[in-house]
Amino acid sequence: MKSLGFLEQTTIELPERGKPLIPNRWNNETQTIVATISYGYGLSVTPLHVISAAAGIVNNGKFKNPTLIKDKKQKEKRLVSLKTSKQMRDLLRTVVLKGSGKRAYIEGYDVGGKTGSARRSVQGKYAKNELNTSFIGVFPIYNPKYALLVMLDKPEKKEGDMTNDAGLNSTVIAGEIIEKIAPQLKIIPKEIKR
Repeated sequence: MKSLGFLEQTTIELPERGKPLIPNRWNNETQTIVATISYGYGLSVTPLHVISAAAGIVNNGKFKNPTLIKDKKQKEKRLVSLKTSKQMRDLLRTVVLKGSGKRAYIEGYDVGGKTGSARRSVQGKYAKNELNTSFIGVFPIYNPKYALLVMLDKPEKKEGDMTNDAGLNSTVIAGEIIEKIAPQLKIIPKEIKR
């Protein structure tokens, strides 16, 4: 968590930087907290924390602090090895090709990503039927240039759907955004096989 920057405020050049919400104690008495952090509960970070960590992992494992200043010279720190970064890119691509991120698939753009669906905290307890959903998208995944994060607070379930998880909503929005902005970013799609 520390190497991902999840335990401190981001360094972006804005006074409105959010701080992570960290459990008061991490010890043997809080094994549940430590276990649940691995799948997204017990620690709250800002969207900028999440997208910065994801970008560092797919960027050959090299993390740079987020900045608003173009061409700012920054030190890089290694988050994961080059091998691990390549494996993560393959996994993220598979999520979009065969997994919960299928609705973010845009032909020719090699999108990779990860969905997230978490129960909302309501008055200190997790609500049974209320979700926050998200999708982190990276494109083109094998030579990452751009990352985006789509988050929805309590999305409504569409008629006919069994659930309202991220694979049914955040991914759709991410795919629509990528499809619209990729040409504007001058990303040329790979040849589409017909």
